[in-house]
Amino acid sequence: MTAVFILAGCGGTGKIGGRSKSISIRDAILLTTEGYDGAGKLNITIDPEILAGIVADANPEITEAQFSELYRVLEVVPSEKEQLSNGQEITISVVSPSVLLEQMKLALAEESFAFQVTDLKPVEEIDPFAYVETEITGLSPKLDLKLKTKWVNDEVGSLHYLVNGNNIGEGTLGNVAIGDTIVLTVADEESTLLAKGIRLETTEKDITIEDIYDKWVLSTEDLEDDVLETLKEKAKEHVALYLQTFENDMIITEPKYEGAICGKSKDPSYYYDGVYLIYSFVCSNPTEEAQEKISLEKDFFDKTVYFPVWFRYVKRYADGATSYEKILSTSEMESRLGYYSNGNGYLYGYTDASEMFNRQIRDYKQYYD
Repeated sequence: MTAVFILAGCGGTGKIGGRSKSISIRDAILLTTEGYDGAGKLNITIDPEILAGIVADANPEITEAQFSELYRVLEVVPSEKEQLSNGQEITISVVSPSVLLEQMKLALAEESFAFQVTDLKPVEEIDPFAYVETEITGLSPKLDLKLKTKWVNDEVGSLHYLVNGNNIGEGTLGNVAIGDTIVLTVADEESTLLAKGIRLETTEKDITIEDIYDKWVLSTEDLEDDVLETLKEKAKEHVALYLQTFENDMIITEPKYEGAICGKSKDPSYYYDGVYLIYSFVCSNPTEEAQEKISLEKDFFDKTVYFPVWFRYVKRYADGATSYEKILSTSEMESRLGYYSNGNGYLYGYTDASEMFNRQIRDYKQYYD
C-alpha cells in the first residue's frame, strides 16, 4: 500500500460522536477493461490514496492501523469479470466486514453500483477455411490428402484442423477416393481465438473429392466413354493380331465387343486389379489342307468363341488419358480350343460364356473384391 494515512490536514468534518457516517468509496475504485469485444476482461484496483482521503474526511480519528485493516479486507466483486462485451452492464458490489466499519464509525453509502463495459477492441470475423488448402496426390481410391495452412495474423498464427475427427497435423490422410466426403473441423477453441480478436463464421466444412484426379479403374462405373474407347481400340488390335496366325486355315469373323468386367484385388500384394474386355468371333470352314493339320480338342467350328482380353492396372488420368501396365490374352490364362500341327500352336477362347466367367472370374474370387 503506497498511501500514507494523515490525520491532520485532511479536511475532516470533526468528531461524529456515536453516529456512523456514510461514505461512498466509488471514486476510489478504478475499473478498466481490456481485450476484444465478446472476450473482454475487467480489471479492478482500489486507489489507497483516494480511499484514505475519503475515510479521513468522514472520520479524522481513524488510525493508520484501522485504515490499513480496512484496505486489506475491503473487496470489490463484479457480477462478471471475463468474456465481456461492449455495452454489457455488470454489477459492482463492495464488501467489507460490518464490525470493522462500526468500530470506525463508518457505513457504506452504497454496497453496489452498475458499470457499463466500453472501449473493448472490435473482433474480426473470418471464414477459417479460407486459411487452409487441401493438397491431394496419388490415384483414387488411394489418394493422399494433406493440409496446407495459411497465416491468419501474428497473434493467432495458423489455425489447426481435424480431418474426419483426426488430427493429422503435418501428415496425410490416406486411402481417399473420388466421391468421398471429408469433414474438416477447426480444432482451436473459439474462446481462445476470441481472446485474440478472431470470431469464426463456422467451425466445420464438408469437402467432396471431385472427379478431377487420376484414378485406378476398378469398376465398370470407372469406365467412362473415353477410357472404354481407348481400351476397346487396343483390345481389338490385340485380338486381330492374335487371330492373324490362323486366318489362312479358317474363316474368322471380325472380333465383336461383348462387354466388360472389372476386378479389384482384396490383397494389395496380388496384382489382379484390372479390366476384362470380352470379344467374340466365329471360326468356320477350315480348308481341307487346314483340316489335315488340325488336331481338335474341342468342337468349336461354327460356334461363337469368347475371347477375354485383360488389362492390368488401368489408370484414367485427370487430363483424360488412359494407361495400363500390361495387356494379356487368354493364351496366358490356360484355356485352349485346338492345336495346329504346322507350328501355329493353340487357338484359345471359350465356346461357353458361363465357363469363361467361371474360369476368369469365379475361380479368382479369393483374390477379387
